[in-house]
Amino acid sequence: MNANARRILVVNQEPAVRLELCRVLSEGGYLVTFIDNSADAILYACLEPPDLVILDISMSGIDGIQFGRILRRIPETRDIPLLFLTDLISKDEDDDRNLFIDRNLTITMPCDTEELLIEIEMLMSKPVSETKNAI
Repeated sequence: MNANARRILVVNQEPAVRLELCRVLSEGGYLVTFIDNSADAILYACLEPPDLVILDISMSGIDGIQFGRILRRIPETRDIPLLFLTDLISKDEDDDRNLFIDRNLTITMPCDTEELLIEIEMLMSKPVSETKNAI
């Protein structure tokens, strides 16, 4: 593995999704860490801040939106880009929740792996000031 490889943290509870992402991201040259719950992922991100977090919106316990809001409040993690990779995008009556989803890159599954890698590269190459990440 390349010592300069960019690190991606994937937070997803589905083993099949984690396996496929491992294949795609590893082949793309990324160093990938998988965690299946938000609480452990928040701790990991604070201790070993990744270059990008890919997560699902729908997770038990702390969902993807809550996870993102927590990261934005922690100085060590507030600038980490987020990519929601999910099969569930539903707008609800919570305008703050909808705004958070809209201000972060969201890709619905299933998705084209080439497109996913292009979006990841574009997201990771943007200066923090140009990302749409918001609280």
